[in-house]
This record gives sequence, structure tokens and C-alpha cells, in this order.
Amino acid sequence: RKRIHPQKPGKYKCKYCDRTCAKPSVLEKHLRAHTNERPFPCVVCGVSFKTKSNLSKHCKSNAHVNRTGLSWS
Repeated sequence: RKRIHPQKPGKYKCKYCDRTCAKPSVLEKHLRAHTNERPFPCVVCGVSFKTKSNLSKHCKSNAHVNRTGLSWS
């Protein structure tokens, strides 16, 4: 289930929807929801993620450990 957050006005506008962001980095992250770009690959198992934090969670997860036999240190 997706959460709906109140939107603050910003000067960086998404070209796909009406969302605006205060910072270009936030807009860049948001655009991945539309483009499905996944610039953060796991170098061990090859799965890619939209955010660096999701890659980090993956590396700490049981799914990663089960695929690779490696754990996060």
C-alpha cells in the first residue's frame, strides 16, 4: 500500500505528473517511478534497484544471503 504524503511546493516539476520537488535530487529519485531506471546494481548477484537505500536493504536481507551465501559485514 502506498502512502500519500502532503506535498510541499517546489520549483522542480516532474514532466510526467504534477509533482514538484524542492531539490533536483528528490525529483531525480521521483522520476525513477515513471522511467523504471534502476541505477544501483548489486555487484554480487546482479539485481538492480531504484534507490541506494533499497540496495543496502537488499544486501542485508535473507534473500541476498540465500542467493550468495554472503552476509553484510
